[in-house]
Amino acid sequence: MVQVEMTHLMEGTKMQPKLLKRDAFTIVGYQFEASLVELEKNKLDLAYYNELVLHKDLVPDRMTDEVTFIQSYPLTEHFNPRQDRFKHIIGYKVRKALSLPDNMVSYTVPACHYMKAKHMGSPQEIHDTHDYLFAFCEEHQEYTPLGFDLEEWSLSYNPFTSVNEVDVYLAVR
Repeated sequence: MVQVEMTHLMEGTKMQPKLLKRDAFTIVGYQFEASLVELEKNKLDLAYYNELVLHKDLVPDRMTDEVTFIQSYPLTEHFNPRQDRFKHIIGYKVRKALSLPDNMVSYTVPACHYMKAKHMGSPQEIHDTHDYLFAFCEEHQEYTPLGFDLEEWSLSYNPFTSVNEVDVYLAVR
């Protein structure tokens, strides 16, 4: 787990995560496995994002055009997200996954509590926000990560600019 200072600053203000509960939901999209190094080097998130947007009309019962990016990983002592491969799912929220387009999967996120923070800036720096949430949980030991997190990319999301706002949620108990 990467350590960061708890006084992590985002555009001059201290980022303060919020604890909230969310209902279960289902997404339909693409699933792949990669380490963070592979993800960044090969721009896999961008490639799958472009593919998803290109084929969004094939996703039946889509609730929104906002994209959800989920990362699911083992909570083992020796897991290193920069080097070890883990599951990534990028897709659209749907009411029900009745039928799946070719090469797409459905994934249901369980109802649970999350630590939420808003990432403001470049997609290449979003790992700082994830690191901050993990460090916050480590410092405030009443919150234990559950092994997955998610990002919600709004309609204004642009992977080519440093002026993005992305909601980042770390599942906790």
